[in-house]
Amino acid sequence: MACQCPRGDTLVVKAKSLVDAQKLTGQFGFAPIEGGLGYAPRQCGSNPWEQGRQQGDDRAEAMQLASWAKGAGAPIDEVGFVQSTEPRFVCMACQCPRGDFAVVKASSAASKTKLESLGWSTLAN
Repeated sequence: MACQCPRGDTLVVKAKSLVDAQKLTGQFGFAPIEGGLGYAPRQCGSNPWEQGRQQGDDRAEAMQLASWAKGAGAPIDEVGFVQSTEPRFVCMACQCPRGDFAVVKASSAASKTKLESLGWSTLAN
């Protein structure tokens, strides 16, 4: 609102408890991601959407993930990477501290089912 820039971002947070989740929804306007799925990325270049190529750019990787999902018969409406405060591991190839978590919003129930069969998990409400 201050600068009128067309960002289009969606802010995704994970509540630490049910009480915190209720506070986020009740007091601050957050809502559960309907059709939301998550996937803990592996070492750079070894994620199914990377096809052996390391990206090093979250936007490029998000676009590649969306293209991969569509090709797998599971189109998605939104995709992004949530950063954690602690890395899950350090890549052996590039030494980057990979601590992100891929989050997608499936376009349909069929897409959600397909992604679950590919190892994605439903986000907790």
